[in-house]
Amino acid sequence: NIGELKDFIEKCDRFVNEYNSNNEDKLPIVSYILTKKFDGLTINLTYDKEGILINGATRGTGVIGEEVTPQIKTIRSIPLKIENDFTFEIHGEAIMTKEAFLKYNQTSSSPLKNLRNGAAGALRNLDVKETAKRNLSSFFYDIGYIEDHKFTSYKEMMNFIKEKGFPVDEYLKECKTYDEILKEIEYVNGIRDSLNYDIDGVVIVI
Repeated sequence: NIGELKDFIEKCDRFVNEYNSNNEDKLPIVSYILTKKFDGLTINLTYDKEGILINGATRGTGVIGEEVTPQIKTIRSIPLKIENDFTFEIHGEAIMTKEAFLKYNQTSSSPLKNLRNGAAGALRNLDVKETAKRNLSSFFYDIGYIEDHKFTSYKEMMNFIKEKGFPVDEYLKECKTYDEILKEIEYVNGIRDSLNYDIDGVVIVI
């Protein structure tokens, strides 16, 4: 909740101040990146040194995921091959838009209950044709593993994701204070109902 968020921000600031008062090498002021928390199904995609999508998986238990590569390939916004010469794994969210949801339910004998179930059920469906009928979309926001490469910031990582042709959400804000973060949370809450997809809230990353 908001109170816990404020405590967290204060804890981060306190840590940096204490460290800087006791060490010659100084930490920078903490900055935070805010993004929407998409309400769909987490997907992890692995691309090889030739830039080919070789594996698509769900998060599963958090340790062992479900292999859903054929289903992933039905999502038109996901590139099957990119310009790249090193292995990496990218994290994103498979979602169902409100338009896709309504269109599917108009012709389906078993209408879907909500957008999240529509996306999750599609990726877990063994019938790839059924997955394709749901016309899923996706957003990407994180690199889980990358071979022989390092990012110095979240923005640098997101630029890499964009350059490789993955769909990303336009909303990405950098904040430095609790008040700035609170203002952005209020903004996202205000546009939430007008979005073409569902969100759970806001992700705040140091």
